Amino acid sequence: MRLSQKKWAIGLFILCLLGIVRAAPVEQVIVRHADGAVLDEQSVLAFIGVKSGDEFAARAIARDVKHLKESRRFSYVTAEVRKLAAAVNVIYIVRPKLRLINLRVEGADYFSNKKVKDHMELNVGDLIDENDLAVMIQKVQKEYRERYYPFMRIEYVFDDNPKAGSVKVTIKVFEGTKAKVKSIRFTGNTAISDRQLKKVMEQKETSLFSWFSGSGTYDRDDLHRDLLSVRDAFRAEGYLDAEVMTPVVDDDGQAIRITIPVEQHGLYRVKTIRVEGAELFATATLVREIDLEPGDRASSVAIDRARQAIRDYYGSRGYIRTLVKNKVIGNADHTADIYFTVVEGQLARIRNIDVRGNTRTQDKVIRRELTVFPGDIFNEVKVRTSAARVRNLGYFSFVNPVSENTPKNDEFDLVFDVEEQKTGQFVAGAGFSSVDDLIGFVELSQGNFDVGGAPNFMGAGQKLKLRLQLGTRRNDVNIDFVEPWFLDRKLSMGLSGFRTERSFLSDDFDQRNTGGRMSLGKSLGKYLRGKVQYSLEEIDIFDVNSNASEVIKAEAGNNWESAVSLVFNRDSRDHPFLPTRGNSTRLTGKLAGGPLGFDTDLYSVELRTSQYIPLWAEHVFNLRGWISTVEEYGDSDRVPIYDRLFLGGARTIRGFDFREVGPVDETGESIGGKSSWYLTGEYTIPLVERFRFAGFYDMGMVRTEAYDWELGDYNSSAGVGLRIDMPGFPLRLDYSWPLEAEEINDRSSGRFSFLIGHVY
Repeated sequence: MRLSQKKWAIGLFILCLLGIVRAAPVEQVIVRHADGAVLDEQSVLAFIGVKSGDEFAARAIARDVKHLKESRRFSYVTAEVRKLAAAVNVIYIVRPKLRLINLRVEGADYFSNKKVKDHMELNVGDLIDENDLAVMIQKVQKEYRERYYPFMRIEYVFDDNPKAGSVKVTIKVFEGTKAKVKSIRFTGNTAISDRQLKKVMEQKETSLFSWFSGSGTYDRDDLHRDLLSVRDAFRAEGYLDAEVMTPVVDDDGQAIRITIPVEQHGLYRVKTIRVEGAELFATATLVREIDLEPGDRASSVAIDRARQAIRDYYGSRGYIRTLVKNKVIGNADHTADIYFTVVEGQLARIRNIDVRGNTRTQDKVIRRELTVFPGDIFNEVKVRTSAARVRNLGYFSFVNPVSENTPKNDEFDLVFDVEEQKTGQFVAGAGFSSVDDLIGFVELSQGNFDVGGAPNFMGAGQKLKLRLQLGTRRNDVNIDFVEPWFLDRKLSMGLSGFRTERSFLSDDFDQRNTGGRMSLGKSLGKYLRGKVQYSLEEIDIFDVNSNASEVIKAEAGNNWESAVSLVFNRDSRDHPFLPTRGNSTRLTGKLAGGPLGFDTDLYSVELRTSQYIPLWAEHVFNLRGWISTVEEYGDSDRVPIYDRLFLGGARTIRGFDFREVGPVDETGESIGGKSSWYLTGEYTIPLVERFRFAGFYDMGMVRTEAYDWELGDYNSSAGVGLRIDMPGFPLRLDYSWPLEAEEINDRSSGRFSFLIGHVY
């Protein structure tokens, strides 16, 4: 019986009691076993509040029934009332659960019999009935199916002894085989290839990399949902009659082969488009909002977009609760007449804006993301944009704007219902790269921090991150704090403190940087952002090799650098980590020393850019480049080695070792230069989910003097690689061969490099 039916039955029961009995006393409280067996009455009476001599109250009986059920000691509970001459008897009828005296599991090889018992969370001495046992068995089945045993089943023997109040349970597990999908193919499809259809499916085939990605394991539920996705893919292309039939799943005991029959039928094209029911705006005006014309494919996606465009036209002008329905009539010649019927809403304004459900996050953190205000017309497009901005904060698992009526017909209150989610994160891990060698890290972050909000320090929308890295060639400690609305303005303020120690920069010395940074950043347009930053740090060059050149020995010791930087960043990429189109460009100017004081006087200019060009079949070409110069001024007679420019390694010219490209001293050790550029072209091809093949060409050079970008001799390499795009752990594996090398740089054989992270 569903919950609503239960409530209705209980209500009817109470009404009947009220009709039969009016202020009658309770003569006797009786307890019975539903099956007529012997019953320990005290085990029931302990949960009952109604006593002999009490005045009859239906609510009290209903409360007793509820308490008996909540005790979880009974599998069945009900109550009856018997009317006597001047009183009533109340009878409670129960079926007690049975005490488990023996539990046996057989046939579990993958989990082991003991593990199955653990998953059931059932122990000897527990009180159970068959319903409880069924729920526990479902838990075990879920665990198996999550590990891709879709054909497993469980049988059980419920050997009960009601007189003794006990039961023995035997669980028999039939695991079946762990399912792997060898192939997925379609029949009847000519308009859309198998490859394209497989991309919309959650169910995947096994591949060379399935051992790593886990793809290709059979999931019956995924396949069921995929049938709708495949059908929608055809309808999105204009095959409105397309149907996807029940798949044929062949299991030979070793692998599964799936065949999905498709009835594609014919392609529909738009014949006519009509808008009906519009009175506030001209029909021709609304039709112009539709990005669909006669002769176009009658795509279900395009039709949905057209319907939403009409609704947005009304909604953006304050006519809320406007409904737009569409009807598609197919003709014998496979043309489609599309009708949009409008039920116009009313013009409305926003009276108040409220936020509900934010138990931790301050109201102002949410309100400052809104693009609508009290007194505005009720612009549904802006309301939807506001909800998206609040959702993008990452603080809430649920954001839903709701319009609520007010005493005035043309005014509504706008309420944003939100549900908080976890915003803190603790991450620990280890990695290895061709530059850092072995490294471990611990990171603690809070995305909704409040520096003044003791004792919980949460809810102000600030960001705090603490990171500790320890490795064989580097040790780092970083603390970063960001206030995204400094002084309650759309101005981000960042504070950082750091201490980094690296031994991989050179074989002749180690370097330690200790200091801090402060920055202010502001959006300057849709894609453009500007930032000004001040940094103060102590740089220590230590453990200098006794056999190092005089150039490097002169760098030994401590220096303080005080610098201000101006940064402009333009980013139009479609994804921050795995872009397929768009551009990211960053221009940085830095001034150290001079009016800012301390030991180092220099300035530098740097420009880096990366363009992503989508090609066919999800192939992507990436062209990225970098150019920079640095020069001393004032009292400084040189650019310190820690500010010079280097190339080579996994992030730049991959055919050469890290920092190998550029000027060297008399011992052959790299000492960097004052001007540099590099250019990379990389072509990536998707293999299977999360795996891409890459082919690339790198070229660049480093010069001793500033502003020396004459092409002349340069260094280059080419190679191939693999991109493994695992969330939180992206890997870049490359093998490259040097092609061109300047005289001062070694041209060695091929080189393998790998990197954890993304390169932009």
